[in-house]
Amino acid sequence: MATRTVLIAGGGYAGAGIAAKLAALDARRSFNAVILDPSEFHAVKTRLHQIAVDPERDILIRIPTRTLADFARADFINASVEEVDFKNRRIFANGSVYDWDRLVVATGAEPNYFGIPGAAENSENILSYESAMRCGLRIKSLGMNKRGASKKRIAVCGAGLLGVEFAAQLRQRYGPKKCEIAIVEKQDRIIAASQCGDAQRDYISAFFKRENIRTLTGTTISKLSPGRVWLEEGKHIDCDLTVWCGGIKRTGIGTAASSGLAVDPTLVCREHENVFGAGDSAMVSSPLPNANSLTAQRAIYHADIAAKNIIRSAIGLRSRVSRYRPKGELISLGDFDAVGIVFGAAFYGPACAAAKKANELKYLSTLFGSAINKHIV
Repeated sequence: MATRTVLIAGGGYAGAGIAAKLAALDARRSFNAVILDPSEFHAVKTRLHQIAVDPERDILIRIPTRTLADFARADFINASVEEVDFKNRRIFANGSVYDWDRLVVATGAEPNYFGIPGAAENSENILSYESAMRCGLRIKSLGMNKRGASKKRIAVCGAGLLGVEFAAQLRQRYGPKKCEIAIVEKQDRIIAASQCGDAQRDYISAFFKRENIRTLTGTTISKLSPGRVWLEEGKHIDCDLTVWCGGIKRTGIGTAASSGLAVDPTLVCREHENVFGAGDSAMVSSPLPNANSLTAQRAIYHADIAAKNIIRSAIGLRSRVSRYRPKGELISLGDFDAVGIVFGAAFYGPACAAAKKANELKYLSTLFGSAINKHIV
């Protein structure tokens, strides 16, 4: 079989994972993987809240995508997709044209501002390495550790996983005498019910109360302006910095640039049989309740299924079906505390924090080839 080009648009959890998995499974080197991404770095997104608080803590959080590509025997193109020609199997990026035999859309997600006026312009988000670093530098510029510095006020918009982990990390770095933290959430509870049980939510709420983190649930943000978060009924929160953790939305390329790519349960695009979708950018046709959750865990699962199906489709084998079911969530509350549920078992405290760090290290090892599962295709 002639070597076929697998062009992977996106070098995040799904994209980098597919390249690594192809390297492990494609013993005959029948495929040439190419990762195309506008960022030079792959980010461990479950740790981005750390550099969003302290920009000097980027060890094992950012990894050069070119390094990951080298380990996966793949090529790396540092470019943004401008146009896709599905009929002739071409992608246009940064003025160049790239041909492909298989295309994987794994462009991930971006902040969702829900049309709230001023939200994008007057806040920092921490969804990518670059944006988290900008946030960390903004926080550092506030000078909260300088002797005699006045207390600063930071508003966090959104009390999902990202908002909770960021607020806890911020409090660990800057105590109540240096920083006031207010976290605003539209829903009547912190963290979605599908990601956290009542006991774990109570644990987080007790942590917030103990650490003087003000929580405003059931509160709608009407707009953001410089130094101010406007709430319903004209109320507001004055702040020195606003951090947006209020939600994310799928991205894609071509005609699906704003809504992600619709794929069947084998992760193949319904309109183009040589196009796969994986991770946050993939909208899977499935009755399973968490089939389309926007999580790193799902993206890693998709990487395994997509890589196997790319190979199986090329050699005439039946593709495997994606049946994603979350294993659970571990939620960091600073470096030494955490809470979560995995396979129905609850975890709390330092042991939970250690388990989350071990999980992240295991993920990194798979990218570098030392712990890739060598299952049959």
